[in-house]
Amino acid sequence: MKSRSPAALLLVFSLFCYCQNDPLFVPDGMEDRVQFWEKVFTEYSVEQRIIHDSDYPERIYHVIDFREMSDRDFRSASARNKAVNDAISDVKAVLKKLVSVRDTTRLNADERRIRRMFDDKAKARDFYQAMGCIHAQKGAVENFKEGLIRSGRYVPAMKAIFKEEQLPEDLVYLAHVESSFYPTAKSPAGAVGVWQFMKSTGTRYLTINSLMDERRDPILSTRAAARLLKHNFEDTGNWPLAITAYNHGVNGIRRAIKKARSRDLDKIIHRYESESFGYASKNFYAEFLAARHIAENPGMYFPGIQCEPPMQFKLVTLPFAFTIKEAAALFHVTQEILAELNPAFNDAITGNGKKIPKGYLLRVPVETEAVGANMVSTAVGVSITGF
Repeated sequence: MKSRSPAALLLVFSLFCYCQNDPLFVPDGMEDRVQFWEKVFTEYSVEQRIIHDSDYPERIYHVIDFREMSDRDFRSASARNKAVNDAISDVKAVLKKLVSVRDTTRLNADERRIRRMFDDKAKARDFYQAMGCIHAQKGAVENFKEGLIRSGRYVPAMKAIFKEEQLPEDLVYLAHVESSFYPTAKSPAGAVGVWQFMKSTGTRYLTINSLMDERRDPILSTRAAARLLKHNFEDTGNWPLAITAYNHGVNGIRRAIKKARSRDLDKIIHRYESESFGYASKNFYAEFLAARHIAENPGMYFPGIQCEPPMQFKLVTLPFAFTIKEAAALFHVTQEILAELNPAFNDAITGNGKKIPKGYLLRVPVETEAVGANMVSTAVGVSITGF
């Protein structure tokens, strides 16, 4: 039996506890999938590619480490893609051989290693099916560590929002999967912010116009994410499906439930065939569980890690419309500080002199309280409240 590291043992124990007591539980059959993502987030570099089975991610055939390749050609994307494709072809060749070869004495060492990844009773069709399921996954340890450090700024406020919405507070860790807690993250498809809202979905919960895009605001977008997740849960009936719907869409999950005749996520993953229900959707919940466990035990995976301190600010209700220059002068802060505390503002406000609307809850530094309350109460009647 393969020995496990202390971190892996802790993960296994935690997964058992989650199954017993937690609404964010691990569906039967997904334990190995979660452990695979724990490794992606904590062991494998962005300079590595994990060649594995997409249906059974823990079945790792090979790891390409570009850090060990001195050839300058491997710095280009095309050369790296070729190396990955060559490795996939090599694995396919082995699996093809295993389709017809029963006598393991006729296999070389690498072929026997791959054969041992399958059940002793595996048949030709199992190896044939595996040939179509080879996937290359990029490591993420550097990005995940940076996200952990950055998350310290936002997690306390985010957890408070989920608690107010009467949802599991640990849902905040879904932001590790979505964006590594990077507020200005933007996907090739156009999803924006910590919670990666598309414009079509974001406009249901957030203000998105020429003046501001609240998808970029980690606090405001968390409220939106909480409400979307609550809607998903009410529709699907359990958190594994509700969270998967955050990636795949609630209508897509409805179709998956109907086709698979099950509300068990692991059964859906293995039964439901759809071009749209691909690798990302199948692994989304497992990624969340792995991220959650790491975030709850950061020192186990990143000894000595220090997260950023929680962001602090005061909320000011603007009784009139102000330009950012006028607001900065009013509260004796720089425009840059106001822009940083209010990341929803577009260039129209931060650079082109458009006004922040009346009634907007402006964030200002904590120390503004004494100056602002005295000055503004006699000047323009702005109220200052705590978060």
